[in-house]
Amino acid sequence: MVRPKNRIPTLSDRAPRSLAPVQPAKLTPPFLVNTIPREGLYAALDRAQPGRGVWVSGPGGAGKTSLVASWLAARGLRSVWYQLDRGDRDPATYFHYLHLAAGVRPGGTDLPVFDALCTPTIEVFAARFFEAYFARFEPPFVLVLDNYELLPEDCPIHMALAGALRAAPTGALVLGLSRTPPPAALARSRLDPSFSEIGADELRLCDEEAVALASQLRADTTRAVALNRRARGWAAGLRLLLRAAPESDGVEPGSDASSALFDYFATEVFDRLPEPTREVLLASSVLPHITPAWAHELSGQPAASAILEELGRCRLFTDERRLPGGTRAYVLHPLFQAFLRQRQHARSPEQVRQLSVHAARLLQEAGEPLAAAALRIDVEDWVGLREQIDACAAHLCAQDRFTTLEGWISALPETPHPDPRLDYWLGVCRSKRDPALGRRSLERAYAGFVAAGLERDALSCIAQLLQGFFHEWGDCCGLDPWIERLEEALGERSGVMPAALEPELLGCSLGLLRRRPDHVLLPLLAARQEQLARLLLAPEQRVSLAMLAAQTWFWRGDLARANAVLDEVLPGWPLASSTWRIGYALTRGAVHCFEGRIETALQWLARAGVVADESGIHHFDVSIGQLQAECYLAAGDQGGAEAAIERASAALPPWRGLERQLLRLNRAQLLSLRGQHAEALQIVRQEN
Repeated sequence: MVRPKNRIPTLSDRAPRSLAPVQPAKLTPPFLVNTIPREGLYAALDRAQPGRGVWVSGPGGAGKTSLVASWLAARGLRSVWYQLDRGDRDPATYFHYLHLAAGVRPGGTDLPVFDALCTPTIEVFAARFFEAYFARFEPPFVLVLDNYELLPEDCPIHMALAGALRAAPTGALVLGLSRTPPPAALARSRLDPSFSEIGADELRLCDEEAVALASQLRADTTRAVALNRRARGWAAGLRLLLRAAPESDGVEPGSDASSALFDYFATEVFDRLPEPTREVLLASSVLPHITPAWAHELSGQPAASAILEELGRCRLFTDERRLPGGTRAYVLHPLFQAFLRQRQHARSPEQVRQLSVHAARLLQEAGEPLAAAALRIDVEDWVGLREQIDACAAHLCAQDRFTTLEGWISALPETPHPDPRLDYWLGVCRSKRDPALGRRSLERAYAGFVAAGLERDALSCIAQLLQGFFHEWGDCCGLDPWIERLEEALGERSGVMPAALEPELLGCSLGLLRRRPDHVLLPLLAARQEQLARLLLAPEQRVSLAMLAAQTWFWRGDLARANAVLDEVLPGWPLASSTWRIGYALTRGAVHCFEGRIETALQWLARAGVVADESGIHHFDVSIGQLQAECYLAAGDQGGAEAAIERASAALPPWRGLERQLLRLNRAQLLSLRGQHAEALQIVRQEN
């Protein structure tokens, strides 16, 4: 049967905070100031535009961002600019921000919603997602993925990018900016004529461009050509050479421009800056981007706003961005930022830590928890990270961003006295991919909550443990002690719905259904789930509660009420989530099958199979095939039943023992229909 995700808040007395502003800084494109036109490369990008993908790669400071941003502006192209960071290794986070970039509420019905079950076949999901995504923008349209080198080699986003390239229609272009070549996942795409590459050699500045840059920087243009040849066309090196004192012209850059050369000339330039400017830059270096208000707060310099504005105007490795509402933010070039951090750390490591802790708080308050957590992990601000986990965990889980949350928790050092809240959230994250692994963390959390006398949090653990057993489809005997603990916790209230414990109890129905479908609490839970589903406006919670209620009535044999919930609360296809669409069709098919409406049931099950194939979510294939076998057996269609049993058996994992037994009974029924009664009886008598 169907395994919906629990969207009901757990540890519910901790209200989650918003995790992102409407348009976070990572989705804001560079604000162009004093860029030089590069017509030769513009022409190369123009030639690539009818294709599906372009990869621009080169060392830091080669001018990748400036090139693409100025080309988009020169051609007046619509675009989404996405600055990748370490947090984007979580696919749920990546697609979450893509929703925001398109002006779509994450979890809404306008775009497919990523589910953790999509991860194994993420390329299939991504192709469907980007088909809908590109359709929202009038062509020509460009999706820019900046800082791609920050994603690790095993990141699932590489396969998602392959899906995006496959889905890109004429007039839509995916443009990657990276210090490294395209990932191995794009090997097939690189052979396609619609995929182009611009490398480090093409990015080198020609002499004419070097003179234009010198003129723009109000530097000595007579030195530009010679210095450009010394820098070998490296834009960052030339900028520093032009700003450095003329007596530095004799310094040999070596065989190639490098970060060492950058550090040498950055020192020459930095030491000549006024002290207030140096202080603003050093304080700003701890942040991924800096606003004038943050610069003033961190540096203590009254003129911080004017200093940042001047740095952005003259483009001293400082790019301006415009946040929603017109707020200005500035991004330091990665090479310059690394140089500044090194200088700051050499001066006072403790001051760097204090600044970073302060900056992390500013980022979290601004709705940028990924950047805040990364900063806290870098400087080992474990107190701040624990507080952030407590504030954000429920919201992250509601968005299926389990990888992100698990990464934060795993970064914390072990302590002599473990925090049961951390064990709880770690168990929730791990249960989605491995219920048995998640169970160990949840059991530790339960013991901790009981010892602390935290009744509601202990009930939250029980609810998650019951769900884990349900999702596992294995041995149900492990449910018994947890059902007993649930009954002990409720005591005389087992036959009523305690309002104070409602959020925790609503998540318990799945495990009770599996082991005790006759439990006295189930009708109360289902009635309340149905009532709330009719009242709630948030679609994700409405669907979750309605599906829980429908399944409860189905498993208890009240098919009419199950149908009423599906007809009245969830008409049509709910949400854009493929998981929910499959679950809805499966539930419909199951109800109609047991009503004897076989043809209608098979139609719904076929729709579930189509969505599974389109989305790449094959977690439900066993359930689809087993229910189809039930339908064909009821109709006397032996060929259809045999094919359905074979399909389901081929997809059956070894740990899903309950479905294995159901399929065994289906085989026995099929043999009985064929008159092979002895063989059928032998199958029924087999040990598990």
